[in-house]
Amino acid sequence: MPWLPAIPPGLREHADWGSYLDTRAHRVTDLGHQVHRDAATWTHRDAPSWATGLGADADTELRGDIAVSRAAHGIPTSDDRPTGPPQPGTDAGTHQRHLDSRLRHTDAGQDTPAAGGWTMLPEAVRSDPHVQNLERRLTTLHNAGADPAQLIDDALAEPRPLPVEHPAAALWWRITRRVDPAALRTAESPAAAEDHRQSAQTRWTAQLTEAAPGIDTNPGWPKLLDTLKHAHADGYDVPKLLTQTLTTPFEIDRRAAAADIRLMG
Repeated sequence: MPWLPAIPPGLREHADWGSYLDTRAHRVTDLGHQVHRDAATWTHRDAPSWATGLGADADTELRGDIAVSRAAHGIPTSDDRPTGPPQPGTDAGTHQRHLDSRLRHTDAGQDTPAAGGWTMLPEAVRSDPHVQNLERRLTTLHNAGADPAQLIDDALAEPRPLPVEHPAAALWWRITRRVDPAALRTAESPAAAEDHRQSAQTRWTAQLTEAAPGIDTNPGWPKLLDTLKHAHADGYDVPKLLTQTLTTPFEIDRRAAAADIRLMG
């Protein structure tokens, strides 16, 4: 790995451990090369959501370098920050900052908060690990002629504050109610389709917790999410189901169970 020092000569020449460490080092290098080669073959149809803005030929090397870093640090695909969370340690942190610097010079980096993009977003939203999903969609709406700044202002003007959990998804949910369907379909483009499916549960969670604060702490919460997954798989419009389900209040201590019963009914 680029940020790791080489095996010290004393250990490399050790009679008992030298050969073992050398073999392990070569194995790590080979796996890194494999991850890098795999990343070079990604298209907009199979690239993970963090890489959807790095599809140009000029970004191939950077895409591979970021993929190797993510694999080495065990960053899950659900984390849409290209280089993931801040890395501890001087060497790993320096390498991450170098990747971030290279990213800011690509087209994908022009819409990130670090590059001065959607700075009107609240700090809680910009700190959300999934904020880049929101930023990509806002950029697409802007390119389609919409006014994202006004949409954001209107969405934030609602009396209820954004939930602590998944604020970016909750803000997008509010924005979708104000966007022309054609522009909305553009924002949910094929390049973002996989991300859209992967973040479905996040959006449901945001819709539920915004409408019924505390519902995710109820004992019936896991069963409710399971019901929503099955409904989605069966072709139901889950956001519409939730809108209908959440029109009347629940008993505070049985919100999740009550929602599950209404959905099943």
